Amino acid sequence: MLADEKTVLLLGGTFNPIHNGHIAMLDSAYEALKPDEVWIMPNGIPAHKEAPVGISAQARLEMVEACLPLLSMSDVVRIETSETHRAEVSFTFQTMLRLHKEYPSYRFIFLIGEDSLDAYDTWVHPEIIAENCELAVCGRDQNSFELLLRKCKAAGDKYHTTFHALNMKLVDVSSTEIRRECQGFWSSYYKMESFPDERKVYDDFREMLMNTLPEAVIQYLYSHRIYADSKAYLEGSSTMNLEDIRKDLKKRLKGSRYEHTLGVMYTCASLAMRYSYPMQDALYAGLLHDCAKYMGADELIKAAEKHDLPITEAERRNPSLLHAKLGAYYAKERYDVTDPQILHAIRVHTTGIPNMNLLDQILFVADYIEPNRDKAKNLTELRNHAFINLDETITMILRDTLAYLDTCNVEIDETTQATYDFYRKLTMGD
Repeated sequence: MLADEKTVLLLGGTFNPIHNGHIAMLDSAYEALKPDEVWIMPNGIPAHKEAPVGISAQARLEMVEACLPLLSMSDVVRIETSETHRAEVSFTFQTMLRLHKEYPSYRFIFLIGEDSLDAYDTWVHPEIIAENCELAVCGRDQNSFELLLRKCKAAGDKYHTTFHALNMKLVDVSSTEIRRECQGFWSSYYKMESFPDERKVYDDFREMLMNTLPEAVIQYLYSHRIYADSKAYLEGSSTMNLEDIRKDLKKRLKGSRYEHTLGVMYTCASLAMRYSYPMQDALYAGLLHDCAKYMGADELIKAAEKHDLPITEAERRNPSLLHAKLGAYYAKERYDVTDPQILHAIRVHTTGIPNMNLLDQILFVADYIEPNRDKAKNLTELRNHAFINLDETITMILRDTLAYLDTCNVEIDETTQATYDFYRKLTMGD
């Protein structure tokens, strides 16, 4: 074998989402075939299925990336992204022609399920696929492995390549059913008259999916609210529409504060699109984040006391911090926002908190980088990096904020410091 020759096991698919069945296929094929490398290829627009709706190719890719540490062969796995963001339909024969041209000395083995083998004759140019790779087939049922062997031999004889029959344990998982369960969960969630603690919500979500999905994918689906029914969350954010809230805030806020509010709202929407979060919820969070900012220091303290909101010593010394806590209160009581993630994001948007959820991060960053901001350091870099990595952007924002407060001899809120320490350790490891 030449030095640059390798055996590569390929697994392609929409991964909408990647689930335990995919991982079982990879484990069985790797154990049986012992390839040098494993390539996972999320596609963009699939040839044999409808294009994924309500989820971006980037989100599907990120879920695959989240699974890599869980794979037994993770040290030899590579994600092949050449098909992921293609605007055209991804045909397997085109992919194999391209790979064979780019890696002429590689031996490729394409991994499929028995259902795909049964339909192989209907694929576009199955003979070209067979000319450029071998195929490995995971059976549906261990009890019919002898039948699978016969099918693979017949296909191999017909297409003049090897079809490897893999005797794997059946993992009965349906991507369609997973999506349906998620949609039903979020529809029920938004119809609740009162929302339970978010930890309880996540635990229920996790219990529903724990037998079908890796933990990392469950966390991703929950934090991004993937497969939440769009109508459900449009109705669930608030009984007031955005335009009515905007008109009310225009009367309450100073002109510059109102312009800032709109800037944050639209920046939240942009970041939500980038990070596959429901855009409507991000719009509400951005529009309402400063809804209590029309009050002065004494008014903020009196309002917090009136509504029995706890006031820390740091907030008494710096009452402006209370606008976030009161903002969450008014968002619920005045503007009828009931979604706990929106309210939580408003509540923590000033100081941040360690380990923020995705909407918390979106609002925290948007508040700092929105287009009307012009005085903070490194805004150009931060605006660019916000669409690359939120954790790193938060670290950079807090670093600059703490440095500025230090030069101004302003007391640093302990939550802000704790948030910076958390994200600095997360992103820099110190």
